[in-house]
Amino acid sequence: MRPQRFMIYSKLVEDNSALIEKIRQKLVQHGFQYDENNPALILILGGDGSFLHAIHDSALKKDGLSYLLFNTGHLGFFSDYQKDELDAFLEDILSKEGVIESLPLYRFTIDGEEHHCVNDIAIQSGETFFMN
Repeated sequence: MRPQRFMIYSKLVEDNSALIEKIRQKLVQHGFQYDENNPALILILGGDGSFLHAIHDSALKKDGLSYLLFNTGHLGFFSDYQKDELDAFLEDILSKEGVIESLPLYRFTIDGEEHHCVNDIAIQSGETFFMN
């Protein structure tokens, strides 16, 4: 991957500060620029939930962002890299061209309010009904 502006998005549930710093330093050493205000690439540390939160927090503000998930969470359907594969994750960023997969952004309206989602929609009622 060619060097570019990047940021790291991580859940604050667990302390990822050492991991974040290791990734940041390695990429900066290879010409990447850490830029939280105008990234072209967002590296996400977490699971699928973190991935979806990162998209929600950033995609609506700027088109054309790329996301790469390093799975440190429970589910990792969107990730090719698991917790024990940090070296492979970094090596691939530095030496390979990424394959871009486009995900559709769904928009829907409920009671006049527009919502967005990427891979699924959960509609929940405020009440639980039991039927016999």
